[in-house]
Amino acid sequence: MFRGRFTVLGPSNHFTHDRIVEFDPGDPDRATGLVLSHAEMQRKGEPMLAAMRYQDAYRRHEGRWCFEARRLSFMYYVPTAEYLDALG
Repeated sequence: MFRGRFTVLGPSNHFTHDRIVEFDPGDPDRATGLVLSHAEMQRKGEPMLAAMRYQDAYRRHEGRWCFEARRLSFMYYVPTAEYLDALG
C-alpha cells in the first residue's frame, strides 16, 4: 500500500485528533481504538484534503501494546476545490 501511495503523493501533512481506546473487560491484554484524523497533501500534483478514521485492534505482547489490526476508512478524500461540496 505504501509503495503505491508514495509514487503518486507529494508533500503531505497528517494530523491526528480524537483517540478513543476501550479496554476489553474479558481480556486485559486486548483493546480496541478509534482514531480520527485529517491530511493535507498533493496527489499527482493536485492539492487534496482527506478526513480519515482508523479502527484499531491492540494486543499487549510481552508487556508492550502492539497493533493487532488497523482498518482505514475515509469520510472524504477530495481535491481542495471540491472540499465545500464534500462537507455538504
